[in-house]
Amino acid sequence: MIKYLPIHKPEISGYLHHAYPLAVMSDHPSFIPWFYSNYIQLYTAKDLGGVPFYINFYRYLDWNNYQLLDHQYFDREVMPVDDIVEYVIHCIDLDYCFYSFVDEFYVPGRTPYQKVHFDHELMISGYDKTNRTFRASSFINGQYSDFSISFQDFKDAYQNNSLKYDYMKLIRVLKPNYSSTYEFDPSFVNEVLNDYLHARNSIDRYANFDLFHYKNMTFGIDVYRELQLYMNNCMIEGKTCDIYPFHILWEHKKVMAGRFRYMIELHHDSTIRDTLTQIAAAYEEVVNQSDKVRFMILMYRKTKRQKLIIDAENEILVMKEKEVDLISKWLETY
Repeated sequence: MIKYLPIHKPEISGYLHHAYPLAVMSDHPSFIPWFYSNYIQLYTAKDLGGVPFYINFYRYLDWNNYQLLDHQYFDREVMPVDDIVEYVIHCIDLDYCFYSFVDEFYVPGRTPYQKVHFDHELMISGYDKTNRTFRASSFINGQYSDFSISFQDFKDAYQNNSLKYDYMKLIRVLKPNYSSTYEFDPSFVNEVLNDYLHARNSIDRYANFDLFHYKNMTFGIDVYRELQLYMNNCMIEGKTCDIYPFHILWEHKKVMAGRFRYMIELHHDSTIRDTLTQIAAAYEEVVNQSDKVRFMILMYRKTKRQKLIIDAENEILVMKEKEVDLISKWLETY
């Protein structure tokens, strides 16, 4: 017997804690209006400078934000599972994807496989009882992909997770919440775009959220400043730049461009549609620039040529100016 749940490649995959819920929710009829009403604000640590450096989308570590997701979780030490393979099959039979941390020493296709013990996230979204395999999702050869893992390899990976941190002890099950609906929220989008433009903490937009975690953070357009500081420190100290911040930056620009393209469909006023069309086209240039920066950083990681960092910084400055102009133009229009 085979059962694969309907999931799609997520628009954001740089971090799996975004990729997994987005992949699951993407089958929901309201997903597109929800998605383009969200994933606007960015944040990073203030005055961090050195490594590691972290950029992320704001507030989506809070799973309560996923209104289109039926999400449940429990601590595996509090509620131990006797037969994890049968439990995952049971979850899938109930249309839930299974999500937990595993030891990738036992996950074929992952870099640590049979080399080093490394705890990381894994989502299971289907099974094939005949071949005794699960369909899993993770990064394979640097790309977010679906792949097969045998029941035994998954069991070994699950059982050998170190449980070093509390969040590694959680088991999550998730599926689309089809009883919930969502309409695009232009007022909210403009409020958060304004926050992004003026580098404001968006905590006031979200009730009952962890303020402490975000009080020493930089938001929105000022993330560029922190990114430049990080790039300078990497160059001065001869350290390797982490590619993840630049990948998240690229994904953010893709989402921003997609949001303005989507908004064209929602307006009938020709003047507003023309403005949105111009902004969306200009944002595609920012997407291309961010991809170019990403490539420069990859080349710097290989060659340590400082000119690549300098050129990337110049591109970052131009991107920032373009974003300020484009978002300001929209907020002045609507």
